[in-house]
Amino acid sequence: MSGCVDYFSEGDAFDWCPIPPWVRHLVGFGYLWKQCESTKRRIALISMPCPSPGAGLVALGAMIHGLGKEAATNNLVHERLIFGYAREYLENCRRCTLDDCNPAIRGCGLKVRNNGIIRSVKPRSPIFAISDETDLPTNALVLVERTNPCAVWEVDAKHIVNLYHDGGIPAVSPGKESGLRESGYQGLVEGARILPGNLRQSYSGLVLAGRAAGESETRRIYDTTYFSDGDETYTVAELLSIKGWSDATISRTAFHNIRNDRLDHQGAKAELVVADGDASFLNALDSFRESDVIGVIDRTSDRDRLEAIGLKLTALRERYQPDTQSSGLPPLAVPGISTFILQKQ
Repeated sequence: MSGCVDYFSEGDAFDWCPIPPWVRHLVGFGYLWKQCESTKRRIALISMPCPSPGAGLVALGAMIHGLGKEAATNNLVHERLIFGYAREYLENCRRCTLDDCNPAIRGCGLKVRNNGIIRSVKPRSPIFAISDETDLPTNALVLVERTNPCAVWEVDAKHIVNLYHDGGIPAVSPGKESGLRESGYQGLVEGARILPGNLRQSYSGLVLAGRAAGESETRRIYDTTYFSDGDETYTVAELLSIKGWSDATISRTAFHNIRNDRLDHQGAKAELVVADGDASFLNALDSFRESDVIGVIDRTSDRDRLEAIGLKLTALRERYQPDTQSSGLPPLAVPGISTFILQKQ
């Protein structure tokens, strides 16, 4: 075992080879994009010569950068998310009279049903429900056990990090076995620092905007893109740690489904959105107007769709200028890959 991820394979044939330059370039691009953070919004378009898992590789590089940053967690916003969930439930969903919840029919402004259920990351903990005794103005969260309504708990602020709402993502994992495997990231970016604590903490500042065909198709591509250290094998889907894509309970990459224009969970503000495909890139520019956006497209796509990208970039030139001084971004010229970067004026 080498101790570093050195091998790469695509598809189900498991035809292993040393990690190709184009793969290292894309992973490095995502990593160094985050390292060269700017105070002004930046937009990049990476053009690939054929269909590829390129967007997942760029997102993976950006995620590895986040693993080395102490601030790249959801901890600071987690309490606000819990109380936002409690407010939605107590002021809205609890009063809903629909047997089959449908926010679109009721017109309540919500995207998904809020059932007021709170879970704990601690093993063998009961399932809780938000109590009417919760005092929202003072942030006093009160929970009751669903199977024992007489068991009432006023949650201490320091313990809120161990709670998460039903359908959400825990801010922390209870142990290493439910976190990320550090070995899967070793060596993908030379010199990258990984904080062990971040392998057990969620982060939502990085978003992968999926393909137009939806989450299942996006995941299928990344489930058949592999890295190996000569002993263990890791899929890109697993390494991205998107909700439900791996055995980890935490998530370091939020997923945006452009078919329903919905994030899989809420958390820290999106700092970077990596878009997979032309439709996803156009959607991300409109849906995430304050975030950096990196689009990875296949230039063998339909001509009309590529022309739509060109028109959008032309329109952006009114407020953005070409960024020719993105110091630190990969200098390696990889045949067939072209990159265009804009920065807000």
